[in-house]
Amino acid sequence: MKGWVSACAFLAAAWLVGCAAVTSSRPVGEGPALLSADEWDGTWIGGEVSVTLVVEDPQKGLLRVFWAESKREGPVLESYRVEVRRTGDWTFGNVADAESGGWFWALVAKREGRIVVLLPDADRMGALVESGALPGIQAEGSVRLGPLTEDHVRRLMNDPSGVCAFDWKDPLVLIRVGR
Repeated sequence: MKGWVSACAFLAAAWLVGCAAVTSSRPVGEGPALLSADEWDGTWIGGEVSVTLVVEDPQKGLLRVFWAESKREGPVLESYRVEVRRTGDWTFGNVADAESGGWFWALVAKREGRIVVLLPDADRMGALVESGALPGIQAEGSVRLGPLTEDHVRRLMNDPSGVCAFDWKDPLVLIRVGR
């Protein structure tokens, strides 16, 4: 669960320990997104979140996310690598979970100076798994998706039941405040 809490620190600060997770057995998205340091690098804030993004490998869609974590012994710099991938017009951020060997992921919409992150909703994704629309398993309120083909992702993003399987009520919106 610690990996989930850490991934939540990047994906959405509002999550609490014990929140239901939707993970995937591999990164979501057909292929790496081409990243531009001019568009991604910098300091971003949203709600109570403040992070610094640095493009590590623009061709492989790799970002490094840094933030300060307040610990009893003082502030500690934390970081995660985010694999940014695309299928069609859709972009996904993926963070490896060392504990499970899976990937935490979210839908990402990037516009000039703004990033919107939408998490998959465990209940709604679970219903898609249960109906056979997506491969995966459910356990203890969380969902572990099996390998998603390009067709799975396209159906997920083009079908109203799939698009509604994200948490649209509580997006993380990051605004760039510095480079």
